[in-house]
Amino acid sequence: MLHRRALLRAGTGAAAARRSRSFVPCLSRAGRRAAALAGHFKEQELSNVVWALGRAQHLDLSLLEPLLAVVRARLPAFMPQGISNMLWALGQLRYHDEQLMAALSRECVRNLHAYDAQASL
Repeated sequence: MLHRRALLRAGTGAAAARRSRSFVPCLSRAGRRAAALAGHFKEQELSNVVWALGRAQHLDLSLLEPLLAVVRARLPAFMPQGISNMLWALGQLRYHDEQLMAALSRECVRNLHAYDAQASL
């Protein structure tokens, strides 16, 4: 759901502005639910939620921090695509946490052999 909502936010003009006004409360509700359930998500689901927040450029630390706490705990289990998606999303959000970035970087280097062109974009 967050993924679809994030894609709907794209666009310009009056129609996009109307979508955006209804989008933020909906994203916040869905994000709160996702943050509450983060511990039950699979790694790909976590990276998808972080990606959706980044795609929507919706920086809400009360949503993002619980998700990233689970990401930190499970980082070695993430596939290259999930790490790549999270790095992209965190960049879109202009979110920076030195310890998290260092951990993500270590995972990238550790699994460099597993990255391909798609995972690195």
